[in-house]
Amino acid sequence: MLIIYSFFVKNFIHLNMKHLLTLTCTLLLIGLMPIVAQNKTITWGLEAGINYSNSTEETDPLDKKCPILPRVGLTIEYELTNHIYLQSGLIYSMKGIKSEGGGNMGGLAVQNASVKLTQHVLQIPFYATYKQQIADNLKLGAGVGPYFAYGVGGKTKAKGMVNENPIDLESNTFGDNKILKRFDAGLNFKVNAELYKHYTLGLSYELGLTNIGNATIMGGEMDYENRILSLTLGYMF
Repeated sequence: MLIIYSFFVKNFIHLNMKHLLTLTCTLLLIGLMPIVAQNKTITWGLEAGINYSNSTEETDPLDKKCPILPRVGLTIEYELTNHIYLQSGLIYSMKGIKSEGGGNMGGLAVQNASVKLTQHVLQIPFYATYKQQIADNLKLGAGVGPYFAYGVGGKTKAKGMVNENPIDLESNTFGDNKILKRFDAGLNFKVNAELYKHYTLGLSYELGLTNIGNATIMGGEMDYENRILSLTLGYMF
């Protein structure tokens, strides 16, 4: 609710964003590549898929929509035993919510409103995964573990009528005095299938445990924790 209300009563100052974490994570994974190439118990791969994106933030009186957004990443896997694996990687993920409708919002008459919040995030997951050979060319697995994420970009846009006056606002999603805080952490749960030792199909759920809502916007409480259901296809080299 605070996300939407703040857009109809405030505009925000544009700030330049620094992407130090982006560079650090990228260099770290590049540095790991020679180790991966020399160790047969470590494999790496690529994946791409979609996020069904939601959050704990309520948007009443507007109707909240859950957009479908892309994700892509590099994955690394270390075999501990025949069944137990440690998995990680670097994922670029888009998240967000969208709200539409109208009603009374903090004493303001809002009509034909549309609010779209988008996050561009770099994310590092960690999984402890159990795998079982089901057939010659099929393995099934399940894993759980934490994730750590950092918002590197994104826009939040609002359009509509407020007290019969048109509005059209735009702000950066992340940054000081912006909508969301950059750092996020939580738990990931996933199940996946491996076909012919190379192809992967995965279904995962992201349970954000960090309230990344920026309560300083309106001086009140904001409850924004990510809730993401993802479907991915991948290839392991």
